[in-house]
Amino acid sequence: MRKLHKKYAKKKEKNEEEGIKNLVLR
Repeated sequence: MRKLHKKYAKKKEKNEEEGIKNLVLR
């Protein structure tokens, strides 16, 4: 279960990073 949580956390981090990039590109 802990491993799964880590995977989701990483995915969320990546999504946030991409979101910030999109804001910068605007």
